[in-house]
Amino acid sequence: MVWKKQSIILKARMNNKQKNITLIYTTSIENGHLGKDVFLVPYYLGKILSYDVKIVYASSKTNKKLPPKIRNVTLLPKKNFFSSKILLELYDIFYIIFHARKIDFFMRFFFSNITAITGLLYKKINKNGILYVKSDGRPDEWPLLGYYNSIQGKKNCFVNKTKKIIYKSFLKNTDLITIETQVGYESFIKNNLLNVDLSDKIQLLQSGFDKILFDQYDVTIKKYDGKDNIILVVGRLGVYPKNTEMVLQAAERLNLSNWKIVLIGPIETNEQDFQKKIDAFYLANPHIKNSVIFAGPIFDKEELWTWYNNAKVFVLTSFYESFGIVLTEALFFRNYIISTDVGAAKETIKMGYGEIVPQNDAIHLSKTLQNIIDNTNYLPKLYGAVDWEKNDVSWERYIREIIGNLPRGI
Repeated sequence: MVWKKQSIILKARMNNKQKNITLIYTTSIENGHLGKDVFLVPYYLGKILSYDVKIVYASSKTNKKLPPKIRNVTLLPKKNFFSSKILLELYDIFYIIFHARKIDFFMRFFFSNITAITGLLYKKINKNGILYVKSDGRPDEWPLLGYYNSIQGKKNCFVNKTKKIIYKSFLKNTDLITIETQVGYESFIKNNLLNVDLSDKIQLLQSGFDKILFDQYDVTIKKYDGKDNIILVVGRLGVYPKNTEMVLQAAERLNLSNWKIVLIGPIETNEQDFQKKIDAFYLANPHIKNSVIFAGPIFDKEELWTWYNNAKVFVLTSFYESFGIVLTEALFFRNYIISTDVGAAKETIKMGYGEIVPQNDAIHLSKTLQNIIDNTNYLPKLYGAVDWEKNDVSWERYIREIIGNLPRGI
C-alpha cells in the first residue's frame, strides 16, 4: 500500500506556520511519566521536527502540581469534573471534534475503542493530518488483536459488524504505527488484522534513553572498577506484574557479604499492603536489614541515574512487561542485567551483558546472584568483552530512524 501523504518534513516546508503535535492521553499523567515514552516520544518528535508539542491528559489529585510547560512541551489537564472513564473518553472525542483542524500530527497510545474513534474523527475532519499510534510490545495485551480473535467463529451480529467496520477503517487511515519489541513487531506484521496490509505503516520503535537530559547533568558513566557492589531494582514495588516478592525470596537465601540490594520505587498500597511483607521480611531476616534497602520513589532523574551508574547489577523479576524502559537505563549505565524473559530483555542483554532467569524462580535467582558475589572475577571478565561504545540507545537516534524510514522520507 503506497502512502497517500507526503512526508512530515515536506508538509512542514509547504507551510511556514508552526506545525504541532498533540497527544491525547485518556488517563492521568504523573510525575513518573515524564521520564517515560508517554512524555519522551512526543517531546523528541517535536524536537526533531521543530513542531510545537501539546499533551492533553486527565487531572488527578497527584498531578495537580505539574507545571503548564515542561521542556517546552505544553501540558493541558482536562477539567476536574471529568473523572469517570466514560466522561474522560467523551472529553477526548469532543476535543478532537473542536481541535482536529488545528492538529498537524495526532498521537495516541495503545489500540483501544477510544483510539479508533478519535483517530477516525481526526482523519475525517483533517484529511491531511498525520495519525500515529504508539503500541506496546505484548500482542496478547492489544485490545485490537484481542477483539479480532474474539469474533472469530462467532455470528456477525450488528455490534460486531459495526466494530469491524470501525476498526478496519481506522487501520486503513492510520499513517504510522510503532511497536516496542522485535517479537511484537514481527507478530503484528504476520497478523494481517481485518485483512488490512499494515506492512508499510508499522515500524519498530524501541524504548530509548533520554540523552538530551543526561547531557545536562555532570555525570560520567562509570566503568566496572568504579562501580559499587550494588544490586539494583527499579519499579513499582509490590504490584503484581513486577513480582517484587521474588527479589525478597532470593535475598533471604543470599550471603550478601559486602554487597547491597537497593530497591527504588513506590511501595504498593492498592493491590496489597506491600509494606507488611517488607516488615515481615526484615523481622525474619534481621541480619540483612542494612543490606536490603528500600530507597523509596526517586523522580529526580539525576539522582536515579546516579544509582544506576553506581550499580554493578540490575534485576528485573516481572511476570510481564511491554518493553521495560528500566532495561534501557540499565544498559546505558553498563549494568549486568538479570531479567525474566519479558519485554525486550533478550534484545537488551544482547547489546550489553546479562542473563535470563526463569519466571518466579527465587532459588535460581539467588544462585545466580550468589555466583556473582562469590566469584569476583566473573563480571569483570564479561564486562571487558563488551564493546560499550558501539551502542547508541538514545531516543533521538530511534525516532530519527522512524522519520527517515517513512516512505517519501526526509
